[in-house]
Amino acid sequence: MKVYLDYDQAELDRNYTQTAWAPNADEIIRWYGTQSALVRSRLKHEANIAYGESPAEVLDFFPTDRAKAPTCIFVHGGAWRLLTKDESAFAAKVFVEGGVNFVAINFACLPEVRLPEMVAQVQRATRFVHRRAESFGADPGRLFMLGHSSGAHLVAAALTQGADALGKGRSAIVRGALCAS
Repeated sequence: MKVYLDYDQAELDRNYTQTAWAPNADEIIRWYGTQSALVRSRLKHEANIAYGESPAEVLDFFPTDRAKAPTCIFVHGGAWRLLTKDESAFAAKVFVEGGVNFVAINFACLPEVRLPEMVAQVQRATRFVHRRAESFGADPGRLFMLGHSSGAHLVAAALTQGADALGKGRSAIVRGALCAS
């Protein structure tokens, strides 16, 4: 049965499955995991900090040695279906060495939850980091977000959507964001 133009659901799904179009996708994902494990073995960090009630709502905090440093919250990509914070620590080294705390957040993916819940989890994680910033030794006034691929979409939505939007007006808790694909 056609669901959009001349496509049935299976054809649409296949066309939107990014790994089908990248012959080296598995290699890249393995690299993320290997490099992230290496970074975790070398950098001081606090792992699996719960920011919400679901098992998926945890984050890893990689502190810099600088007091009251800014913090970057990283939201991983993965087509809203793949990856976790465990493949996201590879970027921590550059930030920590540059004097910036790094946070890799985890959240539930499709099909376990729908996109609005993913956005809500990103918002909860960010608010949690903001509330706990001083106990982490971070500056709550210098909180930034970085989203890659589908994570960029989640960052943009978290900053602008709903009553819990993180980037609106004077009550904004996020000072800047980079959404990269």
